Formats: sequence, structure tokens, C-alpha cells
Amino acid sequence: MLENPFDEDWEYFGFEGPPSPGLDYSWIQVQTNLIFLGFEKVISDCTLFYSSRKANIFLIQTSDKWEEIWNIKELTIATFSNNGSILIASITDRCIHISGVAMSFINLLIRTQKLPPDCLSSKPPIHRPMKIKVHMVSQTPDVPEEATTIESKDEIVAPVVSVTGSAISMSIQGKLEYQENKEILVSLDEENTWSVSFEEIAKVESTRIGKIFVVLTTNEGKRFEIGFNEVNATEANELINMIKKDIENRTIERNEDEGEEN
Repeated sequence: MLENPFDEDWEYFGFEGPPSPGLDYSWIQVQTNLIFLGFEKVISDCTLFYSSRKANIFLIQTSDKWEEIWNIKELTIATFSNNGSILIASITDRCIHISGVAMSFINLLIRTQKLPPDCLSSKPPIHRPMKIKVHMVSQTPDVPEEATTIESKDEIVAPVVSVTGSAISMSIQGKLEYQENKEILVSLDEENTWSVSFEEIAKVESTRIGKIFVVLTTNEGKRFEIGFNEVNATEANELINMIKKDIENRTIERNEDEGEEN
């Protein structure tokens, strides 16, 4: 018996289980090689079908032939890349990513008014950088030399990144900065700013789906994805290593405090 890959949180995003037996959906194949990036797993190599009889109803067929109904009626869908190859599907304050998107799927979403006609505008986003002075101060004696080099600069030419996640309903794009109070800040302008302190981060991971995503999980279970272009792979790795080091130091300090109490 096949194991359902769309378990737990997936139902929150309209995944309703196998199609009802005997019901005529009149499936039309839309595309192959679709990838779904969820909270806990990535489901790859999916084939997408659209029901010509039921609006907003899709069928996902996995590589091992599991079939799952996907109802997108309540979802807000937006493009995450200029060419539309990555989409964000969100509801309230949570989202998933869909990668490997073909133009056939984009055109269908435009025709059903789930995407605006100008969603594939070729114009690049206008980024207005904030003038931020960065003076990072080392909190531990064993900071690697690379970090010391960064700290010695008065101002950093920061990469432009994107941020999505469970606690924000839209993609934020802006410059990545590190503040001296050990806070990650992404800012486009005063109204489009996102930040998280290192102390809030419980886990850091990375994955590649069109971009390099640094995936952060906070102590409260919120999830954020910071998307880097491939040309900024070095900056992405620096961020990962910096956060891992901070988590390690906090764990050591917590264990020492607990040892003293005992």
C-alpha cells in the first residue's frame, strides 16, 4: 500500500487526499516534473492535472503513482521568480513553495484569475538600499577569521535576498544586513522590513530549489526562508555558519547554567 506523502500540514494548503471513486473529474494534464516544498518534506517529480469539470481542482500524481486532490480555491498564489518557475501558495500566515513550474501551469492560473496577467513582467524589482552602518561585536573568543573580516568593515555591500515564511503572508525583498545586537535584517524601505534575532532561531537548514534557501525555524516553531541567488552562495554559507555557531554557543551556555543550578 502506498504511503501518503501529503500528510499532516499539507491539508492546510488544500491537499484533500485521493480522488473520489466514480466521480468524473475529466482530468487534463498540465505539466510534469513539478516540485512541492513544504514544512517538513520536499515532494519531487510530480505530474499535475487540471479538472475541466470542477474549478480550482487539480490532481497531483507522484513518481510512485500516489494521487492527491489539490483544491487551490482558498490559496493566494504569487510568482517567486521573474520567469515564474517558482510559485508561493499561501493561506493566512503560512505558505509553501512550488518549483519547476511550466508556462502551461502559469497560463492556466492566469486564465482562472489566480495570477494577474502581468505576473511575468520582465522588469526587475527596484531595490532602494538603506544606508546602514554595521559594527558587529564578537560575543565569543572563538569567532572564525572570516567573521572578523566582516566585522572590521564600516559598511557592507549586502546581497539582495527574498524572505518568505509561516509568519509573513508575502515575499519581502531587500538587502541583507547583520545588526550589532546579533539580528538579521532584510530591508527594502521603511515599510518593507523583516528581522529576526539570533536568539530566536532554534534551527537552521539549507536547500536549493532554483535559489539557495536558508531555512530558519524559531523557538516558537515559525519558519522563514531566506532566498539567495547562486552568485551569493558564499554569503548564504556565511549566514548558515554564523547561526550554527550562535546556536552552539547558546546551547553550551544553557548547559553550564543548568549544571550550576544542579
